[in-house]
Amino acid sequence: MLIFKEDIVLNGYTCIVPSLGVGNVSQLSTDLIISTLKLKQVATGFHKALIPIFGPSAFQHEPDSFTNALNVYIDSSKKLLAFQIRSPLIGKHTKDFLNNLVEFLKKSQVSKIFADHKKEFSASSSPKFSLVKISQRYGSVVNK
Repeated sequence: MLIFKEDIVLNGYTCIVPSLGVGNVSQLSTDLIISTLKLKQVATGFHKALIPIFGPSAFQHEPDSFTNALNVYIDSSKKLLAFQIRSPLIGKHTKDFLNNLVEFLKKSQVSKIFADHKKEFSASSSPKFSLVKISQRYGSVVNK
């Protein structure tokens, strides 16, 4: 699913995973974090759930990189890992994609996952944000 440019140990990192939804607020917020902190692109991802896209770098600080449906960025000094998903997920493959993502995060031993989620959209509702911590045994995920 992910192709890394180099070997990276992600133990103890905080991970940002934006949800895809109305208005792309999560993706734009992640872009702002990547751009402001000048995170380094370290991986690109492919999966049958992702609609393929390809284009030039999305960030001025990384002019030689490229953008595709899934890119991964880090700041090793801050122990910050950010996924940027720029493609809608194809419904029938979404569960497999998410299972692969969770399995990768478990194996990587990231300490925290910041993910927002929104099940439905209405003018009177607001997004819910969660800080998720993977248990030591990786048997469960706990919302904080």
